[in-house]
Amino acid sequence: MERISETLTKNIKAFRRSKKKCVFLNKLVSSFGIKDIAYFCLRSPKDIVSKRILFTTYSEDWEDHYFSRNYNNHDPIIIEGVKSSLPLDWCKIKKQSATNEVFFNEASEFGISHKGITIPIRGAYEDLALLSISTDMPEEDWAYTKQHLLPDLPYFGMLIHEEIIGSQITARKDMKNLLSPREKEVLY
Repeated sequence: MERISETLTKNIKAFRRSKKKCVFLNKLVSSFGIKDIAYFCLRSPKDIVSKRILFTTYSEDWEDHYFSRNYNNHDPIIIEGVKSSLPLDWCKIKKQSATNEVFFNEASEFGISHKGITIPIRGAYEDLALLSISTDMPEEDWAYTKQHLLPDLPYFGMLIHEEIIGSQITARKDMKNLLSPREKEVLY
């Protein structure tokens, strides 16, 4: 079975050209049993982008519900994701508290599975993003698929992050501002 990062690498030029990155990614990863994918850049390098970057295949109804309830400020996946350096299995997060259980139950009302993984992504310039995938496949199949995907997901996430952040940096064309005063002193 091909690795998920290999699939992206083979299609990287098409990904760069695509206007709807998450829709493109969703088509790309659906052969791995992934139903939804979300990329959320919480902190860009030296804040090259003034707002957070979000690409998701979740329904607009869920997005509206999510942001109207300010879940972005107390989403258990985000809270645990920013603290972690390892992939997070949603089933472990769900069991941590009754509040988390309520969050996941509401998400399931909008068709979002409780079977998912979130990959924390930390870049070289203090940037931070989370890549989440979820599936609605049966538990036994998900256990097998998860075992296959987990070793490659951090690399897959970093490839996506570097493509998205790289395009933002290129658009700004002021990479020199990414250097700290000390780095500039050493280089110049």
